[in-house]
Amino acid sequence: MKEREESSRDTVKEREQSGRNTVKEREENGRYTVKEREESGRETVKVREESGRDTVKEREESVRDTLKEHEESSRDSMKEREESSGETVKKCEESGRDTVKEHEESDRDSMKECEESGRDSMKECAESRRDSMKEHEESARNTVKEHE
Repeated sequence: MKEREESSRDTVKEREQSGRNTVKEREENGRYTVKEREESGRETVKVREESGRDTVKEREESVRDTLKEHEESSRDSMKEREESSGETVKKCEESGRDTVKEHEESDRDSMKECEESGRDSMKECAESRRDSMKEHEESARNTVKEHE
């Protein structure tokens, strides 16, 4: 009977010891699990922060690139408009010069006609010339309007 009591005491002691060991192991495992989770959480936060920074940088670069493209496109458009308007002005000037030359030649011709035809009065000749000048002025205005 003593043996049984001793054996059962030993068994109880072993179980208590085993239970204490199990509790200690679980506590230690729990501590490690908590530490692992904390470390994992910190790493996750770091990764997300870095990813967020990278995303912000990418967006800023994209916006800068887009602005540069718009500025270059705008400059190119302005240059094209300036060149185009310069060409239009040149065409108008050339056309105006040609028109002035034509009118001057026409005036000379009409003066010659006046002199040759021997019109009775200089008044008629002057009136004819005024009419001719009005026609030339209207023609020049129309030419300028066409080029505008």
